[in-house]
Amino acid sequence: MMGFSQVKLDYTAKPKAEAKGFSAKGLSATSAQFLYQLKKAEATTDRSAKASAYAKLQREYDLVQGKISAILALAPGKTVQDLSAYDVTVGVVSGNLVTVTIPVSRFAELAESGVCSSINMGGEQHLMLDNVRPNLGIDMIHAGMNLP
Repeated sequence: MMGFSQVKLDYTAKPKAEAKGFSAKGLSATSAQFLYQLKKAEATTDRSAKASAYAKLQREYDLVQGKISAILALAPGKTVQDLSAYDVTVGVVSGNLVTVTIPVSRFAELAESGVCSSINMGGEQHLMLDNVRPNLGIDMIHAGMNLP
């Protein structure tokens, strides 16, 4: 039986996803998951399965006319003009942050291009104050109850 002291860990090994040719560097969790599912759908050879995978992406990520909304952080030395090569529609620009819509067909190419240091598609947001206020007793403090 092998003890803990005999186990050797390889800290240089790549994560399983990277070992399979997928890297999520600079992507938010939502963007990385989307890219993974997109590549998986593109690799599918069965037409029915591919159509089903694309329909699932459409539903899960609220794609509008085959485009994704995201916030990009431009890589050092890159400009908004560099995004035009990827058919990106630019919204608001603030420093190196840019709101954009990206065609799904160009998302993987843009993510791997080095033009952006990060891509954040965001995700569904939930208001949480309805849970926090009672748990912390904020309502009682506002009412002046049990104050010193």
